Amino acid sequence: MESLTIITTMQPFLVGWVMSIAFFLTLSVVAVISKGRSWYELACLFLLAFLFFCAAGVVCVHLFSDVKMLDFEVISLRAS
Repeated sequence: MESLTIITTMQPFLVGWVMSIAFFLTLSVVAVISKGRSWYELACLFLLAFLFFCAAGVVCVHLFSDVKMLDFEVISLRAS
């Protein structure tokens, strides 16, 4: 059986900034389109918009900065 190790590196402050920006963008978008909608429609819209803005933020950080927000390394050891 091969031994497998996964090393994860994360930039917590950068993740916090991206999620904060995504939260306030989502709040703004949902506030603009909220007229006449029920609470569960707004909750679904908020969740979808938040996921979209978080993903867009991660993609923008990856494309436009040299800082790796999330980094995964996999190490596999074989017995000789």
